[in-house]
Amino acid sequence: MLAIIGIVIVMTMVFGGYMLHGGHLSVIIEALPTELMVIFGGAMGAMVIGNSAEVLKGITGNLKKVFSGPKWTEQDFKDVLCGLTVKMSAWEHRFPHAKVGSPNAKEDFLLTEIRPGLSGLVDLARGQASVVGYT
Repeated sequence: MLAIIGIVIVMTMVFGGYMLHGGHLSVIIEALPTELMVIFGGAMGAMVIGNSAEVLKGITGNLKKVFSGPKWTEQDFKDVLCGLTVKMSAWEHRFPHAKVGSPNAKEDFLLTEIRPGLSGLVDLARGQASVVGYT
């Protein structure tokens, strides 16, 4: 969706700027194929000049993703936030203020209670989750 919005913005600015300077849109419509070649060719040339071959390969390899829509759903974000909330609530319940608990007790709690669940949340966020209930 953002890609389409970006294309509309580019076209509006280019053709709108042309018309603001007294240009007639009928001339643009006649020359549209070559006009698009100039606009997109200039953009592509600037992209090639400004990036390394590795970045350009990444761009061409991931171009499909730009138009395919988001990978994550609203429920995915809710699941991650819920998991983080549960972990932070457990911490707050165990250590309600900074003076409660020794550094060793806090470290033990992090290693035994917080860390195991966080690795599952990280996998979920990366799309690699095999956590029960998440696919």
